[in-house]
Amino acid sequence: MLGQNPFLWLIEFMLMSPGIFSDFGGKPTQTSMTSMEGISMENGMTGDKTFDLQALMRLRSIGWSRLGLCLYWVLAVSCSIAFFYWMNTSMRNRSIMGSLNNRRKYYHALAVLMFVPGYLTDEPFMHIAFSVGLATLIFLEYIRYFAVAPLGKEIHLFLIDFLDDRDGGPIILSHLYLLMGCAAPVWLAEHHILAGLSGIFALGVGDAMASIVGKRFGRHRWAGTVKTVEGTVAFVASVMVAAGLVFVGMWLMSFVFGDSPVASSSSLSATTLMEYVKKRPASLLSFSTWNDWSQVTWSVWGVIRYGMAVSVAAMLEAVSEQNDNLVIPVVMLSMVWLI
Repeated sequence: MLGQNPFLWLIEFMLMSPGIFSDFGGKPTQTSMTSMEGISMENGMTGDKTFDLQALMRLRSIGWSRLGLCLYWVLAVSCSIAFFYWMNTSMRNRSIMGSLNNRRKYYHALAVLMFVPGYLTDEPFMHIAFSVGLATLIFLEYIRYFAVAPLGKEIHLFLIDFLDDRDGGPIILSHLYLLMGCAAPVWLAEHHILAGLSGIFALGVGDAMASIVGKRFGRHRWAGTVKTVEGTVAFVASVMVAAGLVFVGMWLMSFVFGDSPVASSSSLSATTLMEYVKKRPASLLSFSTWNDWSQVTWSVWGVIRYGMAVSVAAMLEAVSEQNDNLVIPVVMLSMVWLI
């Protein structure tokens, strides 16, 4: 960060605005310097540098899209919390919510609604968003554990409705494991969509469907476990369908945005980014992306290999006594890489 205030760097990263906080930080960041070079053009007559203001405004629109994504997350979390508070106001509402298992799986579905759009549209931003989210949950758990007024008691009363026998200790870890399970493949798998989505699909789709279908329709149990064959089949089928929907969605997006250059999360070239934003409309829909949607391809053998990886994760979910939220995403990511 070249000596810049880390909090100002974070805001600058969200806004993608070149050099906006350089005066406060003392030195411009490397991103600021390269971005300013990227939006400048050599004048063939005098050699002076001028700025492409239209491209600069489109670059800033990426920042607005990130702020819009954050607003969407805040709205989704706020609505879910308000919904559960309302459902807990009477026994009638609590009966509508169903069993503890169903209440826990609602948040798995919320993870899909929150994280899949963010990952597909702005994978570099998801890296830091997951880190900030994990730090926030750890801080809230600290407030809950020590009953720090005025939120400690309220957080505890809210979370106890989602506890099962795996949360018997003084620290509630399930929600932390859920976020870490979704985040770990995103942190580890660059430039591989299905690998990066391993945690989100395994927990938000596969694990949730396996639990719901298994408890409601399960008749044949795996030896030595309470898990059912029907639940395992639902895990595999639901993840495969989710992956297919992502493929179809990205294929359709290629008609909306057209070709887009690859902008990796580890090396985001300002020149490449500028060439990209010049081709796309300056609107809240112009998310920064890292994948060329027009190059999405598939093959029968690829589908079979992915199905094998998902099946391994589903079998682990059926027989493992460990916390599913942390183990299954890592195993599924490994299988996607290996197979």
